[in-house]
This record gives sequence, C-alpha cells and structure tokens, in this order.
Amino acid sequence: GRYLELLFDRFPDKRYSGIDVSAELVEAASRDSRIPGAHFQASNLFDYSGDFDVLLMRLFLQHLPNPRSVLEKAAELTHPGAAAFVIDSVDGYRHYHPDMPAFRAFFDAYRLQQRNTGLDRDVASHVPEIVASMPQWELGFQQDIVIPSSIRGNHQLFAKVFGLVVDMVETVGELDFPFAEVRKDLARWQSHSASYSQIALKLMRLDRV
Repeated sequence: GRYLELLFDRFPDKRYSGIDVSAELVEAASRDSRIPGAHFQASNLFDYSGDFDVLLMRLFLQHLPNPRSVLEKAAELTHPGAAAFVIDSVDGYRHYHPDMPAFRAFFDAYRLQQRNTGLDRDVASHVPEIVASMPQWELGFQQDIVIPSSIRGNHQLFAKVFGLVVDMVETVGELDFPFAEVRKDLARWQSHSASYSQIALKLMRLDRV
C-alpha cells in the first residue's frame, strides 16, 4: 500500500485498488492506508477482474514463470487507451565498492536458483520483444534508471534491503550457501568510509491498443 500512497500524493483525484497473494500484507495495507476509498484484495492476478485505466506491475514479472500470460491478463483488465507500467530489475548495472565477492556470489547463485525454477530476474529485458508480438499492447516508453547509494538516505536503505534479501533467501531454505560469509561482506561494506553501491530498474509504459 505504501507505493499507492506515493501515487495518491501526486494524483489525489484517482481511485486506487491493490492486490497481493498475501492476505497478511493486504490486511496491513487496508488497515494503514490513508487513501480514501482505496480497495485492497488478497487475490491471484489471474483470478482478479475489473476495468482499469492504469495498471502498475512493480517488481512483479520476475516472480512469475510466464510474463506473456501476465500481459494477456493485463489486457483483459484494461481497455483501449489505457496503460500498464512495468518496473523491474536490471542487474547488469549493479556495482559495489569496496567489492563484495561473497555477496555477488550469493546473488549469482540466487539468480541461477530462480532460473532453475522457471523464473527470470532479467525479464525486463525481454518485455519489449514480448510486447512486439502482442496485438493488445504497444511499447510507448522505456528507460533504465540507475539508483546510487550516494543519494541521501540510500546507503542505509541499501544496507537494510541487502540484509533482508539474504535473510529471506536463507529462511526460505531453497538455496544452500555460506550465509555467514555474505553477512560479513555486507558488514564490511556498510562500515567502509567510502562505500558505494548502485542498483537499476527498467521502467516501461505499455499502451493498450
């Protein structure tokens, strides 16, 4: 719900709906939302219905095995003249100073584990090709956005998110890895006086035909 609130701050006259497969997250969003009339629902995308002017899929496609089927469902939820915004990772821009070899090895292993289960961290790079073969959508805009840790507040945020990713992957238990070494890498990076990192996202606007 937090991301919808950021949109609400810019576009307060719109109506907002949010879905997630996690009932706990939906409950938290419903409880804490300050958007008047916002609707949150625990649902699988493919079980959801409605007619929307704009869809937002943020860090979503990488978690599903068939992005084309997602875009086909998105077309069902929109009408000609509507738009869908896709925001997903572009890992090729990742950079760490000082280097974090254990963390990089962990992330490479995580990417491979995702690929072996039919998921794709690089799905954003394939979306334009998928859209080009679909009559329902046209690619209206795309841009890679590099986000550096040097922006005020980002260093602490990056350290927190990197740590949460390690905790999440270890807790799920699908990846056998020396997590203690990864955490040592993160601690060294965080405490270095000139540490730097950057991540990147690809933003795409898809226009409903």
